[in-house]
Amino acid sequence: MRNSTSRRALSVSTNPFGSGGLLFLAALSLSCAFTDPCAGATREACVPEFTVSPQIDGYLDDYCWKEAERVDGFVEVEPREGARPDVDTQVLLGYDEHNLCIAFLCYEDEMSKIRTREAKRDTYVEGDWVQISLDTYNTSTSVYSFQVNPSGVTVDMLETLETADINFDIEWYAATRILDHMWTVEIGIPFKSLRFPSTGRQHWRVDFIRHRPRDSVAFYSWVFHTRDESSPFAGMGHLYIDSELLTSERYAILPYVVMAEGREDGFTSRLGLSGKCWLSSDFICDWAFNPDYAQIESDAPQIDVNTTFALYYPEKRPFFLERKSLFETPIQAVYTRTINDPLVALKFTGRWRQVSVGYVTALDEHTPWVVPFAQQSVSLRSDRRSVSSILRVSYDFRKESNLGILATSRELGGSYNRVFGLDGRVKLLKSYYLSLQGLLSATREPDDGSLFEGHPWLDFGEHTSGFDGEYLGGKAFALKFARNARYLDFDLWYEGYSPDFRAENGFIKENDLKSGGIDTRLTFWPNRHFVNYLTVGVKGGKTQGYHGGERKKYVKPAISLMLKKQSLLTLSYTSGRTTFQNQRFDKVWTAEGTFVSSWSRYLSPGIVYRYGREINYSAHPLELGYLYLGIMWFDFRPLSRLNLYFSYAKYLLEDKDKREVAFEQSTYQYRLTYSLSPRLTSRLIVQHDSSSREVVLSALFSFQASPFTALYLGSNHTMERLAGRLDQRGWDVYLKVQYRMWM
Repeated sequence: MRNSTSRRALSVSTNPFGSGGLLFLAALSLSCAFTDPCAGATREACVPEFTVSPQIDGYLDDYCWKEAERVDGFVEVEPREGARPDVDTQVLLGYDEHNLCIAFLCYEDEMSKIRTREAKRDTYVEGDWVQISLDTYNTSTSVYSFQVNPSGVTVDMLETLETADINFDIEWYAATRILDHMWTVEIGIPFKSLRFPSTGRQHWRVDFIRHRPRDSVAFYSWVFHTRDESSPFAGMGHLYIDSELLTSERYAILPYVVMAEGREDGFTSRLGLSGKCWLSSDFICDWAFNPDYAQIESDAPQIDVNTTFALYYPEKRPFFLERKSLFETPIQAVYTRTINDPLVALKFTGRWRQVSVGYVTALDEHTPWVVPFAQQSVSLRSDRRSVSSILRVSYDFRKESNLGILATSRELGGSYNRVFGLDGRVKLLKSYYLSLQGLLSATREPDDGSLFEGHPWLDFGEHTSGFDGEYLGGKAFALKFARNARYLDFDLWYEGYSPDFRAENGFIKENDLKSGGIDTRLTFWPNRHFVNYLTVGVKGGKTQGYHGGERKKYVKPAISLMLKKQSLLTLSYTSGRTTFQNQRFDKVWTAEGTFVSSWSRYLSPGIVYRYGREINYSAHPLELGYLYLGIMWFDFRPLSRLNLYFSYAKYLLEDKDKREVAFEQSTYQYRLTYSLSPRLTSRLIVQHDSSSREVVLSALFSFQASPFTALYLGSNHTMERLAGRLDQRGWDVYLKVQYRMWM
């Protein structure tokens, strides 16, 4: 039975003064004692219910924190595995009617060495931070991660065994204070923002981490992790909440309005509405009508010359980020950016015991395609309407093991694409994994050459490459066997895509292939002199046509050094041969070096340089050219609130014998950001692409009260560089307001 004592709502305070907080912190510091870690020891925390909610202001002076569960005894994970940390860390835990409440006390020996800066939310910072990892379903396959730095910058992620999605957003609160001998963090995570079982008693897995960069980057963890663990989520501690968690709000709606004035379109406006309905704590229904899926933050520029493949961009739209990891499989048959501009969209996701289910359907007004062929792909855009449907079911039958079903469909007039398949992942022994997937596709192309006429060199078998109404029935498979351990890791894979396999709701950059190989890595941890750890590895593989015929063969030795002062050096050499359009090249090779450093709290430089021989795909006949690729960037932070970023990339392919340049492209990006607070940020970006001669200037002022309640005021200016001067080709000024309302 829940405690019925009245509570005040969780609030975020900007009051810089605490009342008695320092006395309470001093009492805690006197009682702090380090508990020596023990390998294999189980860490547990029983979270008490607060009688009064804390005020989230960074000062831990609320009476409820005296009722909190306290955990300490952190252990250093890197670079000194199992050592006692140089400084102490404590965590306080409790919950109220609506929120999980967490506080950190991060003690310091020299406060002047703390690395911190102001930035908008979801800006990864390389300095000090703390992290909470929550596995609410106790599956050891995915966790919610929440990070906070001493300046109050928050980052939330959804981490899986394969990826960490920083575009994931939920609503939560944090405030910090930097004091004389410590910095503190106070956090409230609403239960309505989490997904967890609808049971009377919650049993979650949890870990608390502290990141402390000094001479080396030190990681402290509440749970004793060893480098021999097979999974980043293995051995997490246990968190118990002895109550049924409910959310008073069952509905949320997010209306928005965008108004813009432009040189070409004049004044335009757009209204839309999206919402969320909680059927239970783990079954959610999302819907959207005329949503605004234009991105305020533009995609990073990519070099796209002398490539035969479509470019991939990550998903950033909140509607598709809800339980995004459920739809991820070894073959990327779901790529939600193929739902480009939906008029209406509906999404249902949930979990019942060990079964997770997800369903998405949308009416898209401007349908795109990524059409795969042998060794290349074609990107298409259109004004045609299509209906997409995606169904996903996954069953967890033991820790880190699951079986899944995936079905997708896209209908456009009389054309369609349907994909169905099975997949699974099994943990074998302690450190080995086996994953596999098989898919079947059925495609009826649009009978409309205006969408894509095709090219003779892309025709395959009895089929043409253009959209002429042909039927294609294809298949694909992927198999991977992996080991993750302290010293030796490897991935052994084999995959194949038939010439007529397509997944129009996915990202398949090529088909008509069978590919296999191995990637093995051996890691040493000297942690002496100037090296923290050293990794040497070899990757090799072979690709052939689906029905035979060698396409590519390569071997790639590499070495990585994690140095002191937070610096990483990587060197690699790739050598092999490639056959493209029946023409074989035996001397294809590249040498590459990468250096990234965060040695200073003010400056983080990086550089990548690649040199070698690469095929010139535009030459007739094809020929090898000399490749020069250089990428460099500087992240300069002269003030805690001011960030200056510059990046430059240049791609050059030339024929030394003919003294001719086949391709040359340079991209520049200058970004200036000034953060008045984590909620209030101004930003100016200037980008230049030499191939298009365009210079794009984007200014943005943003206020984000939460991830979903925000105001954006910005402008974009497109200029063309001609004869040494800039001519403005287009401009627009826009205002976007969106506000999440709870019901």
